[in-house]
Amino acid sequence: MKKFIQTYLVTLFATNLAFVLIAGIVRYRLNITYAFAAVEIGAILTALFVAAGIRILLSPKGNAVLNAVLGLLVILPGVVVLRPVFSIAVFRYWFVIFLLVAIAALGYSIAVVIIGAKARRETDELNRMLEEERAKQPRE
Repeated sequence: MKKFIQTYLVTLFATNLAFVLIAGIVRYRLNITYAFAAVEIGAILTALFVAAGIRILLSPKGNAVLNAVLGLLVILPGVVVLRPVFSIAVFRYWFVIFLLVAIAALGYSIAVVIIGAKARRETDELNRMLEEERAKQPRE
């Protein structure tokens, strides 16, 4: 639970920063003001989904491929939360939400590649240690 809370706090900081930036840009460009409470609730919900997806992805239990798919499925509702928070001002065109989903999928795929490389390094290290241990044992 401690790791989830740490992950949640980091993602909450990042989503708050992004949401306030988006709200500021919309206020500056379109002169539309959003209620701070709505923006904050949206950031909290989005951060919750993203943190859950990250924790599922990083979970050492279970199949890594299944964890990656489940983590992405958990993150996608976080993108859907953006529509009610920022309404028509940001999502005037349908492709904007698809663009956000594509950006989320790209970021997630980069995370999967990094974690896959880390797992391969750990596997190679464990195999090397196993071979060294086998070489130390006398042959029968």
